[in-house]
Amino acid sequence: MISKLKNPYLISQIASSGISILLLPIVTRIMPQDEVGNYAEIMSFAFFVSVFIKFGSHQAVLVFLNETKEKIDESREFSGSFAIPFINFLITSVVLIILAASSITPWIYLIAGPYALVDVLHANRLNYFRYKDFKLRYLCNTLTASFMVFALTILSLISFPTGESRFIAVVVSFAIVNIIFYRQAPRIIPAQIFKKDNYLKYMNFGVWLALMWLVAEFFNWFIIKQISKDLGLALTGRFSVMKTIFYQSPSIFIIIFDLVFIDKYYKKGQIFYRQYISKYLIALVAILLTGWIFSISFERQILIFISGDENYFRDDFWLNVIFATLICRALIFKPLYDHYRSKQTRYVFYSYFLSYLAGFTAYNFFHFEITISFLLIPMFCLNIFLRFFKHVKI
Repeated sequence: MISKLKNPYLISQIASSGISILLLPIVTRIMPQDEVGNYAEIMSFAFFVSVFIKFGSHQAVLVFLNETKEKIDESREFSGSFAIPFINFLITSVVLIILAASSITPWIYLIAGPYALVDVLHANRLNYFRYKDFKLRYLCNTLTASFMVFALTILSLISFPTGESRFIAVVVSFAIVNIIFYRQAPRIIPAQIFKKDNYLKYMNFGVWLALMWLVAEFFNWFIIKQISKDLGLALTGRFSVMKTIFYQSPSIFIIIFDLVFIDKYYKKGQIFYRQYISKYLIALVAILLTGWIFSISFERQILIFISGDENYFRDDFWLNVIFATLICRALIFKPLYDHYRSKQTRYVFYSYFLSYLAGFTAYNFFHFEITISFLLIPMFCLNIFLRFFKHVKI
């Protein structure tokens, strides 16, 4: 496993996931707590919009590239992968302008469209590198993006310590990286972007995955919005900081697990999967439980050390919910992977939809606490539904 940590793809994933963690001690010392909450609210909306604009195309391009044989085919396929993002971007832009003009959403939300577009441009390039096995180019692109986000975020916050300026810094960072590495990918053919066949092909592939993430990201945004509405932006900021420390940090272990295990599975096959999946999962859950015990014992000290502000600590059960969610997330790996392997992605969507419906019911009709309703209950139910659809086909 240690040798796999040298893998450029793994280093890239850790760098991408770790950037928000590295920024946290700086952000919490510069930005007021309510502005941290403001950024969390903007970003959660941007994630939701980006799922619609991408619509699974950034995952599909890796699959369809494997069907190409010549350079010109690669260029056509790579160009065609932007059919959904570009057309959905135009649709989204019109909708966001109408919402902003009607005062339903703030004008800053308009940047969610460009954010998703530059993000998918970057993601498609990285997937092309994975297809061609250009590990060093992949690593260079990812580390440059991480460095740009880190540097521009600090500069923007020193000048204007607001959630809006931090979000703009992220968008500009990805735009700059796309410009710098423009030539490190096949030449884009504009005619292929607006070709009806390409749009339908990528839509058919990505529809279930996209709908699944639309459900998940909508409720992630809903959580942030409701916490902001019920408790104010300051406590939204606290929730965002806690989630970064106690959810994103240990979730890196899940990323390592996915990359290391899947790499070995492709090399050693189904026998390896059946023989070792349970052992890997036991090790992963044991690591997460150890982290939870340590974190809950030193929650106050960790929060004060990282944020430099005692106001980020409160004696409640958010930490328990966050960690329980993470452990449930680790346990869905096996049934989720079985559905992906059998290409039954619609069952993954059904599972996500029913799980979040259970959370929505608990919140609206039984008045469960919001983080329990939309973090813990959906992940707990997801383990049940994924296993149910594995054995009962509809």
